[in-house]
Amino acid sequence: MFRGGVYDGWMKNIISGFVLLLCGFGSGVVFAESYVVPLRELVFEVKGEEMEGVLKAQRRYTWWELKNQPNMSVRVPDGVMAYVAPKTDQREQVGDSLVAIEMEEDVAFSGFIDVAGSSRSNTKTLGYKFSFDPKKHEPAKEGDVERVKGMYYTLLSDSEYVGNAWFNAMSGKVKFGGSRRNMAVIRDEFSLYSGGRAIADNLALNRDLRLMKDDLVAKVDVDTLEGVQTEAIDWEDLMPEGEVAIDKLAMLVPEDQHVLVCPSLAEMDKIVSLVEKEGAPLFQSFTVRNPFRTLPSRYKKQLGLNFPAAFAKLAPVKSVAVTGYDPFFPTGTDVAVLLESDNPGVLFKMLGGVGETPSRKIALVGDVVVVTNSEAQLDRIKGVHAGKVTSLGSLDEYRFFRHRYPIAEKQSGYVFLSDACIRRWAGPRLRIAASRRTKSVASLNYLTARSLSAGEVGELSADHAFLLGGVSMEGGAVVSEKMGSLHFMTPSIEIEMDKVTKTEADAYSQWRRGYEEGWRNVFDPIGFSFSIDDKTRELDLTVMPLTVNSGYDDLIDVVGDSVISRRARIVEDEHVLMASVAVDKDGEALSGLNKSLTGMMPSIKMGPLSWLGDSVSVFVEKDEMWKMLGASRGITEEGFFRAPIGLRIEHTSQIKLASFLVAVKGLVATAAPDAVKWDTAKHGEVTYAVVTSKEDLGMQEDVKLYYVITKDTLIMTLREDVIKREIDRLKVERKLALSAVQEVGDHFYIKSSSRVLMALSSIGGVSSFSDMRRKQSYRAIPILNEWKRKYEEWDPAVFHFAKFGEDVFCPGGKGYVWNEEGMTMESVVYGYPALPKEVDESEALLDEFGEVESGMKFENDGLRLRFKISETKGE
Repeated sequence: MFRGGVYDGWMKNIISGFVLLLCGFGSGVVFAESYVVPLRELVFEVKGEEMEGVLKAQRRYTWWELKNQPNMSVRVPDGVMAYVAPKTDQREQVGDSLVAIEMEEDVAFSGFIDVAGSSRSNTKTLGYKFSFDPKKHEPAKEGDVERVKGMYYTLLSDSEYVGNAWFNAMSGKVKFGGSRRNMAVIRDEFSLYSGGRAIADNLALNRDLRLMKDDLVAKVDVDTLEGVQTEAIDWEDLMPEGEVAIDKLAMLVPEDQHVLVCPSLAEMDKIVSLVEKEGAPLFQSFTVRNPFRTLPSRYKKQLGLNFPAAFAKLAPVKSVAVTGYDPFFPTGTDVAVLLESDNPGVLFKMLGGVGETPSRKIALVGDVVVVTNSEAQLDRIKGVHAGKVTSLGSLDEYRFFRHRYPIAEKQSGYVFLSDACIRRWAGPRLRIAASRRTKSVASLNYLTARSLSAGEVGELSADHAFLLGGVSMEGGAVVSEKMGSLHFMTPSIEIEMDKVTKTEADAYSQWRRGYEEGWRNVFDPIGFSFSIDDKTRELDLTVMPLTVNSGYDDLIDVVGDSVISRRARIVEDEHVLMASVAVDKDGEALSGLNKSLTGMMPSIKMGPLSWLGDSVSVFVEKDEMWKMLGASRGITEEGFFRAPIGLRIEHTSQIKLASFLVAVKGLVATAAPDAVKWDTAKHGEVTYAVVTSKEDLGMQEDVKLYYVITKDTLIMTLREDVIKREIDRLKVERKLALSAVQEVGDHFYIKSSSRVLMALSSIGGVSSFSDMRRKQSYRAIPILNEWKRKYEEWDPAVFHFAKFGEDVFCPGGKGYVWNEEGMTMESVVYGYPALPKEVDESEALLDEFGEVESGMKFENDGLRLRFKISETKGE
């Protein structure tokens, strides 16, 4: 049931813990005595006003406070278990919190209470050393310890920490007023410019069905449910002229499945390595739960394709395609690998075609070798070969995209999602199957936690039985006869689901109506190609059309009918960031600003923004300050005013622009006559303006704005050396040859060093990157501490994966270790909350992101985007 290689990598850990399995995980330490005392009655090493201030600090445990002020915790030596929880669910003093203590031996000990700051502006965690002498306290009354433990685990469960299923099971279902689960999702800050936002908006894979009640009677025929009815694109007027080369393997893929095509086995192997070594760290940078880490190699093992790199280069393979029924790779999906070869028989034998395993099927379909983990998927491919199922490669839309991304171009891979594929992913059978899988994951997590706490899975409730069928323990993990395990869920294609419940049917119909509202006129396919070499990673994406209310709507409103000029896409050698956007002065986005300015500037007879050109650009120059500003420190407000940042706004008329600036000057003089002073200065033969603020802004030096009007541009900056360099550039003749990314950037273009992107994102003194990574790393520590104390023979992270199928890996990239002195697990990179380690995040993130470049344009109600990451480091 574990699908071979998806689980085999951890088998040695299962075997090493076999004795524990035989003895039963429910058996635990027998404690000599238990105590419950108010936190203020512990004997703290710190005395006087400092400790009194901590004990009297007010705390409340609503979901918001839990998010910003993590639950208090206790660190104690071996042989002791301790839990801290509030006395009530109302606002109370920290000192009123209760500490439950369980001891193997009734002897005095010392430990630490970790308390986070009590205000939103101060969430720093401090550890306070205490001692406890059991001889000075009465043993706990019956039920008191369990109540505190239940409250403690409830708080951890509500705090979004890793290990939620275990914490929930251990909570004893204690109710806690004011708390509610906050299912926050961390958004990739680069998703807009890398195209990730467009794909996420269109596929809506994160939008589950809303099942308002349990219904265990499946009586509705799923085939009677209406799927997405949005019209398909009419490709007749969009089709390219002449012949278009089509991948041979695409002619064997069903029309309603996704496909990844690679020109060689070596390129496919390179992609797998990239995802695990570079792509996974990109995801891992922002979350301690990373389902993508090691995922490709786990599927390679499952499919028996875990061959050395030398084999990939020598095997007689011309091209490779990967396809499947659904996109749920992290939890388990069917995968088929198609291999084109001039010697298919030889390749078939090389890959072990003489035999099969329960998790691996291999066959010759025509002259193509097919390796898959699903008999049902193999049958679909055979159906295409037999002419019973339409092939993906025969579709007009596939031809359109293959014309845009030709086979002849140097590519590492090409991905295509057809209209039929996305339509089926949004259809009733797959969405309801996905809903059942999501509920089954929750059920399996619950049963796993129960097996650990009680020593057995126990009787199944009616809803668990409906979803899972029978369950058993295999290799120490809970396995469902219907839905598989937490390591590999039964793929959607294999779920038997001819009938669904009325609740499921109604929930899907509601979901479909909401999904269809996201399309203006027609439904969409998605295609992209990507190239990988030693120094660069490049993506070329097309999504057509975009959904209604997509993440790009605001940008589309600004762009309107304008196009960025070629000059506005040129990056100077001195620039470490340059970003340009097309601006439509007559468009909807600027209409409100135009009206407001008209009322404020009645002296201007023309439109206030009638001078505005088509492009607005922001640029940042090289400077020593970027070397000094690490991402962990960020930029202060004063640092921003001293940064070498400039703004270029194209204009269509110097006279109209001059009239606008005169009106602005008059408006300021009227509203605040003593606020600013206007002067002029010269650099060479060019005169520029100097606007000085007379207001005390708390800066060491006066804040000044410099601007100059050229024949086609208004240039503004807060640094005089920047304006002078811009004037000098006016004398240099520009070459306007554009790169591939710049050519696509008709509506938006950005190129930047990673260091500058991080520094600018951290204005205010706190780096979102660094802070996010550190906080995420700490979210795994409570559950790792649980496993460390309960199952010392195991590595806690390995144990968690073995039981719950969840790969816990520190965002710092170096894992977790036990800190003997601190009596806690800690991140190798970040330490633990009460003793954080100082880390210069800038270098680590530079290694991951390098230089970023993105260009996009909106066409056919959709998006064309090129995104490039290189190893070139910015200054």
